[in-house]
Parts: sequence; C-alpha cells; structure tokens
Amino acid sequence: MKNFYFFIVLLFVAGFVPKAVAQNISNEGLEFWTVFPTHDPNGSSLATMNVNVTSKSNSEVTVTCGTYRETKPIPANTVVTFLVTRSASYIDYADGNKVLTNRGIHITVTPGKPKVVAYSHVFASARSAATLILPYDALGQKYFSMNYTQDIGLITARNFLVLVAAEDKTDVIIREPNGTTQTVKLLKAGDVYEYIPSSYTVDLTGVYVEADPNTSSCKRFAAFSGSTSVGIVCTNGRDPLLQQLYSVNSWGKIYGVVPFINRRCIIRVLAQEDNTAVSLNGTAMGILNKGQFIEREITSSTIVAADKLICVAEYSLSQNCSSSTGQLQIGDPEMVLLNPIEFNIKDITVFSSNNFRILEKYINVFMKTAKTSTFRVNGSIPTNGTWLPMPSDPSYSYIQIQVYEESLNLRADDGFNAIAYGFGQTESYAYSAGTNLASSQFLELVNNFSNSINSTTCIGQETDFKLTFPYLLSKITWKYDDGSPSYVDNNPVYTTSVVNGQTLYSYTSPVHKIFTRTGISTVSATAVLANNTSSCINGELDLSFTVEVNALAAPDFNLPTDICAGAEIKFTDLSAASGSAITQWKWDFDGTIKTEKDPTFIFPTAKTYKIKLSVANASGCWSDILTKDLIVKKYLPVLVFNALEPICINAPKKQFTANETLGLNAAEKVFSGDGVTANGLFDPAVAGAGIHKITYTFTSVDGCVNTVTRDIEVYALPKIIVEPEIYILSGGHKTMPATISNPSAKHKYKWTPATGLDKDDILNPVASPEKDTEYTLSVTVDGMCEVTAKVLVKVLGEINPPNSFSPNGDGINDVWNIKSIDSYPEALVQVFNRNGQKVFSSVGYTAPFDGTYHGERLPVGVYYYVITPKNGRKAITGPLTIIK
Repeated sequence: MKNFYFFIVLLFVAGFVPKAVAQNISNEGLEFWTVFPTHDPNGSSLATMNVNVTSKSNSEVTVTCGTYRETKPIPANTVVTFLVTRSASYIDYADGNKVLTNRGIHITVTPGKPKVVAYSHVFASARSAATLILPYDALGQKYFSMNYTQDIGLITARNFLVLVAAEDKTDVIIREPNGTTQTVKLLKAGDVYEYIPSSYTVDLTGVYVEADPNTSSCKRFAAFSGSTSVGIVCTNGRDPLLQQLYSVNSWGKIYGVVPFINRRCIIRVLAQEDNTAVSLNGTAMGILNKGQFIEREITSSTIVAADKLICVAEYSLSQNCSSSTGQLQIGDPEMVLLNPIEFNIKDITVFSSNNFRILEKYINVFMKTAKTSTFRVNGSIPTNGTWLPMPSDPSYSYIQIQVYEESLNLRADDGFNAIAYGFGQTESYAYSAGTNLASSQFLELVNNFSNSINSTTCIGQETDFKLTFPYLLSKITWKYDDGSPSYVDNNPVYTTSVVNGQTLYSYTSPVHKIFTRTGISTVSATAVLANNTSSCINGELDLSFTVEVNALAAPDFNLPTDICAGAEIKFTDLSAASGSAITQWKWDFDGTIKTEKDPTFIFPTAKTYKIKLSVANASGCWSDILTKDLIVKKYLPVLVFNALEPICINAPKKQFTANETLGLNAAEKVFSGDGVTANGLFDPAVAGAGIHKITYTFTSVDGCVNTVTRDIEVYALPKIIVEPEIYILSGGHKTMPATISNPSAKHKYKWTPATGLDKDDILNPVASPEKDTEYTLSVTVDGMCEVTAKVLVKVLGEINPPNSFSPNGDGINDVWNIKSIDSYPEALVQVFNRNGQKVFSSVGYTAPFDGTYHGERLPVGVYYYVITPKNGRKAITGPLTIIK
C-alpha cells in the first residue's frame, strides 16, 4: 500500500500534497501564509504589519516570521492583533526580484483548536492596505496578477507580485503577456519572491504565474499583488494596494459589483482564457484573450458576466475626486478582489478594522432578493442600511451597511457575497468579507439531527460523512481517534457535479457517528481509487481530516407571569452560548413558530400553553428543546369604541361612550386626551381645532389593562372676508371679492339669492344683477360649522344730465335734475361760466344746482359742466344753458 496524507481543502488546482490538517471550503482555516510587501512611506512614517485574527469559537494562534514568534488566545467573536516585527518581515524595495529566505509570515492554529479567519493590514500615516488571508488549503498552483496602472509618483512607486512558498522545493514560473518567462526556485516553505518591474510604467495586471508542471506539479503556493503606492484618477492622494490572489479555479462567470458607498469606483475584468465575452448589465463590453482586461468606471451597482471564468477587481479613487459626482470624499485608492456568485457564503465572521484613523466602516452585501430577509449581522437585522434591487436584475439585491464593531458575524439562509471596507482622511482599506472557494476535494458533515450539511458537527448528534473527490473510489474505510469501531463502505455510492469544467464525485457514507467530546477530533480514512489519472497519487490513499465538534448551547428564557389572554407578551432569550455565539432561535408557541431572538406573542384564550425553545450557535449546532408551561388565567378586556365623527369647534359638548364586550368587571374606566374629561365628556372648544387622540382605558378587577384610541377632528370656523358693498355698472359684471381662512376641499359654499350670479356654489362667482341686490354667502365645513356674510351689490345707472333748465320759480325745471346721479354718492359735480369761473361744486348731489352763485341769480346763458362719478366711470362733460 502506498501511504499519502490528504486534507480537505478550500481550494485545489492539481494534485495532492502531504499535510497534517483537514479543512472545509471557506476562508476559515488552520494554517495561513502572508507577507509584508514593499510600501512607500508618507514622509518618515514607516508602515506596520498587523495580522488580525478572529473566530466563531475560542481558539489559539501562533504567528511566526524569521525571529518573530508570538502565541495568543483567540476568544470567540473578538479580534486579536499580532504586530509582526518589521525587521523580520518587511520586503524592502532593494529586496525586490530576489528569493528571501524565511520572510513569509506563518499563521497556525494550535492543534486541537477551532478554525480562525485571518487578515493582514499594512498601515502608516496616510498609507493603508489590507487583505483577507486564504488558508493553506485554499492555495493553488495558477494565478493571474491584478494591479493598477502607476501614476507618476514616487521613485519607488511600482506594481508588485509576491510569491510565498507553502511547500519545500517549489518552482514557480512567471509568464508575462509579452511572452517573457522566468523561473523562481523557492527551496523552503516560507521563502518569498517579490517581483517588481524596473519601470513605473509597467502594469503587472495579467501576468500569469504557475507551479512548474515538470518539477512542482503537486506543489501549491500563495500569491499577493498590488502597488507600493498609487494615485487613481486624481493623483494628489495615494495609497498602497494589496490583495491575496485567488487561484484561477475560484474565479467565476457572474459578479455583483456594489460601489463603495457614496463613491464612484473603477472595475477591472480579467480573462483566464482566449475569446472570453464579457458583458456589463447585459451590454457587451468586448472580447478578451488570456491575461487581458477591460477597465470601466461605475457609479451604480452592476452585474458583470462572462461566458468563461473571469476575475473582477474593484478600486476606490484618490480622495479629491472619489465621490459619485467627482468631488472630494474621504478615503484614498484601494483594491479589492471580488468573489463570484458561484462561490458565495452563508456564515462568516468578519474583521472590520479601525486602523489607520478610519472614520467610516461599511459592509457591502450582494445576494438573492428573495433571501435578504434572512440576512443578519451579529444575529440582528441590519438597521444601518437599506436593501435595494440591482438595477439590471431585481432578483438580486444589495445593501451598504455602516458598522462600528471590529468583529462581525454575517449570516443568512442563502449564500451572499460581501466586502468590508473603511475610509478616513486620506486613508482606506478593503477586502473580501469571506468566501467559499473552489475545491476538488473536501469533507462535509451531515447532521442527521438538524438535517443540515455543515463544515462542523455537534456533540451527541448523529453525523454522516460526505466526501467530495476528483476520482472514482471503490472502497472507503473510516477510522476514529476515540477508539470507536471503524466503518467500511465497500461500495460507496456517489453523485457527480461539474465545477469549472472538472467532474467531482461526492460519496455520502452512513457512518452514523456520534462524537462524545467537544473540540477537534481526527477522522482517518483509507480510500481505494477505482480509476487513478493523477500523476501524484495511485492505489490506496490514507486521508486524515480534522473535525470540529461543537458544544450545544443551553436554551433558556423568561417565563412571564400575570398574563392576560389577548395581550401581546414579550419573551426574552436567556440561553447560554457554549464556544460560539448563538445565531438562530426557534420558538414554538403551541404550534406557531417564531425565529426572532426576543419574540412577542398573543395568547388568544386562557389556558395552559407549552412554550418551546431551541437555539443554534454559529456552527449550526441546534440545542435540545426546552419546554416550559405558561398558565394564562385572565382575559384582556375587549373594547368597542366607535369611530368619532368630526365636530365643530363651537359645537356643544359631546359625551363619548365605549364598552367592554366580555362582561368583565371594571376596576377603572377612564377617557383621556385633549378636551375630554375622565368620564368621556368632550369639549371641542377646549381641545381646539385639529386632530386629537382620545384614549379609553379599561382596567379589569383582575388587573388586565387594555386601551383603544380613536381620532377626532375639530373643525375651526371658517373666517369670511368680504366687501360689504360693491358697485357695478348697469349691464356690467364683477367677481365677488370674498376670501376665507385656510380654504380646503372640505369647505362648501352657497350664495343666496342665486339671481344675477353665474354660479352659486363657489367662493367667487361673477355677479351681474339688474338692480341693487344684497347677497348672503354661507360657508360650511363638511356640511356643518356654518358661517355667513352679506354683500350688497349696487347697480350704477347711466348718468344723463339735461343740457338746460329754467330757474324762474314756476315750479317746472327750477333746478338741474341729473338722472341716476344718486347712484354715485361720491360723484363730484362742477359748473363753470364762460370765463372758466366755478359757479357750482358739490360732492354727492343731494342739493341740485338752482342757478345761483353766492345767493345771487346767475345770468341766462351757456355754462359748462364736469361730472366725475368716481366708481370707475369716466368724467362726463357738456354745455348747460340757463333760460328764463
């Protein structure tokens, strides 16, 4: 038999590598490699390398690099920072293009401890970059570099591509788009090679690196890319770029791109194969060949798709032009590699950094619209953001959530993609919040108690094993480290799937294993290959897996007392977590299921109810069911308080009535609100105009209290403003000049009589009566609250003065009688002699002209008159003859 030790991997490209750890497919892991790449300082401020570690469960981690070594406990749901010694880890500009021994930063979990999530963060004054670190099992053999075109900046401003050996004797070939190649020999795990081009004009995006297929076909390595510093779009601000690269088989065909909040961004789409057709929101962007990329600026959420595998990077801009309108918005350049829809995740713990001087922190999340209601941050529905549909495909939605904590658990019932990022004054960072990755072999644990498939299992709950493998197996023998009997699967049944062109075989073995202790257990298996096509393996394979066994949480909750049937009752979860935080709740209220942490429920009748609670931790372990009896003896009063009709402010007081329909005896019955007494007598004048809430409270002798509230609107009396007297010319017309205070659709109008009006039901009709008429305007509010006002319309006749009169005392025409002059009480009547001397003047014509001046008779002859009627009429003039 040939012995090989295989491990469940997050990401696998080609072949298997001996290693002593087993893992499932996410960015959680037990072993990691990262680097401290070349960094352009801002003045004399040198960069610092932090490794930040968090976990769902209590764990322990050791970080080493050269002479640096430090071990720290990792409490569940907290962030622990390792400050890696600069002298041991930093890659100086002069160290570029050289193999550096033992310069890789190695992160390992103490054997037997749970998995962790790791991030590296390089920062200094006005210089910051960070990346999610992928575990060893996620490392591959083929990568493409992703960078950004350098601006004219510092002398040392360059793109870089850093390679880190995870295995001894790893040969890596660097292939540039122009056909140039070079081979880098990394003799020891932890050896580092930073490729830096000779000129700032060289953009390394599209450079392809792979393990030498002749010498290292079964080796894997880590790759990082970025820039020592760069300005993007506007070059008055710069920042380093740093991201760990995903192996090519963790690329996808569909990506949801959500811009950094309130900012525009740039995306690059990189092709893995020739003739790759790329589209943006369904519109063709172009055809790419291997290593080529398309760059676009976007301001709204976008879906990028292709017919072959692509990689998508999102970039923030320099601060002075980064807003969505091109204006200043805090932050500086940053690059984040996005995860495709194909490799989303359902549950992950995220680190959200505060360094360096970060002022705003956010999480962008992209997922199916139908499942957004299940998304939780630290067990709660997010409130610092709003789900919005993707403009080009509303079946997907996105949310931009402002966050404040450093450790965040993100969870949903369906997969999501997310990035974490932060901005400060000329500071920024961004990285994937977590992901699942392509793998050609991995172990999943089938929990028969919860009927779920997870990467971990639970103590005391029956578990089966699901092994996914790239080869056909004829036999699997499972062995345990606790001495329990082995399980032999002589004829393993499989299902097939195709991932990125590779056929995978999944074998579910009904081992019915029950783990009796928490922590890390080792499960071994001997697999017999039925058809081996790999150059690395053949015959029988010895597989070794680590399985994380989680304790069950202890469910508990408060049991309310003095319950009234019909009242809404709140329950408070008091469950105790064990190892990892509680993230799910299942309440059973006599058959009604609720999943909130602290739900409310209305018990309809008085009886004994069975309340059940089961809780699950972040690892998916459901507790036993806790049942408590809740006795409901009393009833909540059922009240009838009919809707209240509007009322006028000057209406008489009104008595309100309300009733309790169950026949309960009352300890107290009280009305409350504006203008109402405790016994329900309502005075609209005291309440005042407006809408008022009137509440009726009934307290039974058992102490059950219920209330019902109704609105009542008090109408203010309309205030009418009119001119009491107006004038129109005979045969003419005029709009009635009336106004009211605060007019509304509720106001109704009525003029009486209607004679001489074009309409009688509007506020301002047109009046044209034939004679003087007094009109009455009535205004009501919803048919009540009537007020009135009167308007006298005086009709002015035609002034027709005679051209002579004979003041001889015979009683006939002794005075100058002017027809209709009495309609013009303000008229000015003047008479002049032939010399222009005024011999008569009168305002109003109450005393007609009698042909005298200062008591003396005027001589016969021709005089001249001027009559000014006022009231809008022109002056009337003409000759007037006095005769005998």
